[in-house]
Amino acid sequence: MLYFREIMKIKYILAAVTISIISACGGNGDENYNNQLELNGTWVSNCYTYDDFLYVLEEYIYRNNTFELTGSVFNHSSCSGDPVSIIESAGTFTTGNTIQTSTGLEAIEITYNSISSNQESIILSIIRQDNNTFNHGVSVSGDTFPTELNFDIFLTKQ
Repeated sequence: MLYFREIMKIKYILAAVTISIISACGGNGDENYNNQLELNGTWVSNCYTYDDFLYVLEEYIYRNNTFELTGSVFNHSSCSGDPVSIIESAGTFTTGNTIQTSTGLEAIEITYNSISSNQESIILSIIRQDNNTFNHGVSVSGDTFPTELNFDIFLTKQ
């Protein structure tokens, strides 16, 4: 069983992940790439390590401009069986400008307006979709969009 401190750390992390997914409305971007962003449906992440001893599997459901996020936290790298914790979040999102990332790839700014554990958050991120997979940006603090994609975590359309 996880101690209270570890559970709070998990909630903080999943809140940060949720925020990085939410996007803000904008313009002046590459409209051709922006039109390629098709998020409607269910997306599941790979099992990824969080804080060296916890593993997370995320499921996002996008419908028009809304999203639901379920983060299942495990204490083993297979992300199977019963999770030690489940964290849920939901809200709306908007897409913004097309940017060029630090690696030269194009990505779309996304702003999430999220409610998790009765707390509202605004999360700024970027998203790069390639057919049936996508990556979010590397989380940054403050009120700026990231410019680097996180290739360690990817989501696949189900």
